[in-house]
Amino acid sequence: MDKVYSTLEQSQGTGEILNDEKYDWRTKKLKNLAVAPHITNCSESRKEQFECCCTRLEFAHDGHGKIKLIRSNNCKHPLCSTCNGRRSMKYFHEVRQVAELAVEKNPSVRFLMLTLTVPNISASELSETLTHLLNSFQRLIQRSEFKKAIKGWFRSLEITYNADRDDYHPHFHCLLMVNNSYFKGKQYITQARWLELWQEATRQSEITSVDIRRVKSNPKRNNTPIEAAAAEVAKYVTKEGDYVYRLSKDEYGAKPDVIDTLCHALKKRRLVAFGGLLKAYRQEIGLDTKEDDLVNVGDERDEEELFIPVGIRLFYWMGSQKNYISR
Repeated sequence: MDKVYSTLEQSQGTGEILNDEKYDWRTKKLKNLAVAPHITNCSESRKEQFECCCTRLEFAHDGHGKIKLIRSNNCKHPLCSTCNGRRSMKYFHEVRQVAELAVEKNPSVRFLMLTLTVPNISASELSETLTHLLNSFQRLIQRSEFKKAIKGWFRSLEITYNADRDDYHPHFHCLLMVNNSYFKGKQYITQARWLELWQEATRQSEITSVDIRRVKSNPKRNNTPIEAAAAEVAKYVTKEGDYVYRLSKDEYGAKPDVIDTLCHALKKRRLVAFGGLLKAYRQEIGLDTKEDDLVNVGDERDEEELFIPVGIRLFYWMGSQKNYISR
């Protein structure tokens, strides 16, 4: 733990209910517990780690209602609701920080959003298709057209499940950095050419479309273009609603077959990756050394200036009360 926090007094046993305005820990934990009995393709200790994920949370507080997570026992499983939420926040801030540094170093750079898909597939095909997708992306970024035009990139994997058809749709969300001259020079890649490049990389001529567009702000959220792009590419690898459903205010159910399929397909997969100058800038900031950190997922540059800790509060998951309580 940081020395700043190690000297602070710990308070526990107050009976206080956790209230974190930035994160709905209770709902995430309830969903985690609904999925836990159906986790497969792992050891008993890994299953136990999943079920016990974030049962103990440690927060620094400033005495005025603001709190900051400083320690948690995360399982880091790709189907854990608690960890997925933290992971999405982590990559949102990382992509934003890296992209902002890129603009700071070269104000003329621009960003594109590229979505790469393949036809929907059955459960039995998912694992093999993910391997094929990852290999195909590697072939794409090795193409001379890609290397000349794209100065940096970030890609994330997302898998959606369609219950009506009982099939899966794996795809990549990519953020691409280009020079401003890209739009007027020979390096420009049309939408039709992107489709050809992806068909060739996947060796699947039946793919009918790819989506490529300039990064723009989202007027509904009043954010910057970079924040809009970061939010898009930092999505969960899976949609919780595909395999978790609400039964009541305090209880969730889960779909064992979908969970089993995703567990097998996602095991030991690299879900996100940086490349080119965006990878270099990430290393420059020092974010590449924090791959497994699901605690410090916010924008520390802003928070540290405003947050002055005066103590530490411990919260534990109380199954009987279905909430986080200081005890």
